[in-house]
Amino acid sequence: MSLNEVDGLGLQITILGSNAAVAAHGRFPSGQLLKGGNDICLIDCGEGTQFRLQQYKLPSGRIRYIFISHLHGDHIFGLPSLITTWHLTGRVLPLDIWSPPGLEELMSGIFRFTGCTPAFPIRYHAIPEGSSDELLESTTLRVRAFPLKHRLPTSGFRFFLLNKEVPLSGQRNVTNFNKHSQLGCSYAYCSDTSYNPEVVAYLKDVDLLYHEATFLEEQSDKASKTGHSTAREAASIAALVHAKGLVLGHFSARYKDLGLFLNEASTVFNPCFLAKEGVTFHVT
Repeated sequence: MSLNEVDGLGLQITILGSNAAVAAHGRFPSGQLLKGGNDICLIDCGEGTQFRLQQYKLPSGRIRYIFISHLHGDHIFGLPSLITTWHLTGRVLPLDIWSPPGLEELMSGIFRFTGCTPAFPIRYHAIPEGSSDELLESTTLRVRAFPLKHRLPTSGFRFFLLNKEVPLSGQRNVTNFNKHSQLGCSYAYCSDTSYNPEVVAYLKDVDLLYHEATFLEEQSDKASKTGHSTAREAASIAALVHAKGLVLGHFSARYKDLGLFLNEASTVFNPCFLAKEGVTFHVT
């Protein structure tokens, strides 16, 4: 669905990619679009992200902020092509990108060797390893980083809506999470990470939590060795932080039936949802 259909209502998160490193079973690598008030953010940008934005008729040209969790390819390989397309189509809107150190050097090299230097302003903001700093405060959004436990320096992000909105109802493919608080609703994005209870300090009472669930519990040893989590572990984090809802994603290509993830997670926490591409979650 188009975000324009629900402008001005809470936080809207559209899933663009839900798989881990290898695209499979019709699932693409990581990417999400978040809208809050007048702000539109991209969270991670795996290969194929720009095609998903087009497919779902989302306003990619209005993306103002990009948050990259870490520099593994399945989270950044869509970025050069997306920025190149914006350049070729005459974008003038400035772009701010937050990521672990190294992304600016990488992108500068790509643009230098391809002979395509974007004509619009791009500002890169390096997130120090282990940072829990505030990254952004606009008129409608506040974004904070928090450290995750992976093979490369990796950050999670928590998004807070700064103004109250009217709850959404009657929209297809939209799940509502209602909260009545002067602080506004929030959404947290836990990208690639091993099971790590230390993250609980940054996620207390989050309205909607996205947590990677690359493996099922039968592969818990592999999850630990590769810096990933199981569906059960993701659900355990959601229970510890008293989340209102949990979205599972970053699925290994070895799994075709994602219902197994829901079955495993729901023994620990409910409600649980799958990060199905094209679905918009609405948080109020």
